[in-house]
Amino acid sequence: MCIEKPSKTQITAGRLSGPAASENPNLHPPGSQPLLQPGQIPPLRRKKPSGADPFIELYVKRDCSELSLDVAQTQPFWKFHVLKFGHCLYLTTNPTLRHLHCRNAPGYFVQVCDGPCGFSMIFEDISTGEELVKIDKLTDRCSNQFMFHVRKNRHVKDGRFQKSTRNGNAESRALEPIPQELLPATPTTPMLSYSSQMIDGLLWSVGSLPQYRESRIKSQEIKYIAKKNVYFHRCFGDISRYPEYDVPPAMAVFRECESGSRKRAMRQLNRFLQAGHELSSKLLKLPPANVSPYAEITLYYKGGDGVYFDKVPADDEPDHHHKLGWVTVYDDPHVFSKQGMFDLVVALTTAIGYERNLAFEASNSNSS
Repeated sequence: MCIEKPSKTQITAGRLSGPAASENPNLHPPGSQPLLQPGQIPPLRRKKPSGADPFIELYVKRDCSELSLDVAQTQPFWKFHVLKFGHCLYLTTNPTLRHLHCRNAPGYFVQVCDGPCGFSMIFEDISTGEELVKIDKLTDRCSNQFMFHVRKNRHVKDGRFQKSTRNGNAESRALEPIPQELLPATPTTPMLSYSSQMIDGLLWSVGSLPQYRESRIKSQEIKYIAKKNVYFHRCFGDISRYPEYDVPPAMAVFRECESGSRKRAMRQLNRFLQAGHELSSKLLKLPPANVSPYAEITLYYKGGDGVYFDKVPADDEPDHHHKLGWVTVYDDPHVFSKQGMFDLVVALTTAIGYERNLAFEASNSNSS
């Protein structure tokens, strides 16, 4: 299925892949001049919080109008819950009534079509059915890349989504794996990062980041962490700065939902342990396990991003049976003022997260 070119809105096509290390500012070798000079690109407006990890996000009983105002002023991100039904995906910021006061954004319905050389994903506005982005994953003997087509007719201004008809350009690059000097040990699944000049005219990378720690069981053994995460980022001028960040600044992050009962039990335990250090158990209000759709809702989730501000968000949990994961998009007025950029960030982060999900499924089936 293709997106037909409309008469009043522009569709921009590009190829998402990775340049050689000397061309990618995120993976530029140390000791040489970066491709992009400081000041050419506005810095990302987020920093990793200092001090101890923030504690659990609580259920808070508040007046609805007061809570809505607080969310609009304090939640610096949108968090999409990625639900999978058959071969289709559904992205929403408000999957249940308890998420009603999390920061909201227009939802997406995603058609996923498998092909002989990859897959295609078409992102539609859930309310209008309008096709916004088409992603094609192409894999053959000569190439391994993503192609994207963007309908550039809306942008974000003052936190609100508005229609726009500006023009922009996109360029193509080729795929390049993460340089081996960043990998202290061979990962079980290839860690790839794709790069392209996006429709805002700047070079971005989307893919894995090699975060690791020493094994708690075997000393001197390296264990990769968050290896299934996908980051939409533009953060380093040279690779020597990698050790400065526990979590590099990113525009968006895809986290996969671990639906296994053991992992869900561990997350629940971690949540209560974190809460115990900060609050009396009397202050922790938990909702009933099963809530009637007709019951009055008085307790709401406060959104947690799962990366920077809250490592174990309470609002992650519902509907794990159909949940593929979460896409957190951090607000940046400069980047998202460009028409089509918000939709492209969501679509590419989701598509490459979906690819990573397939890669891990394949590696697990081969090892079993």
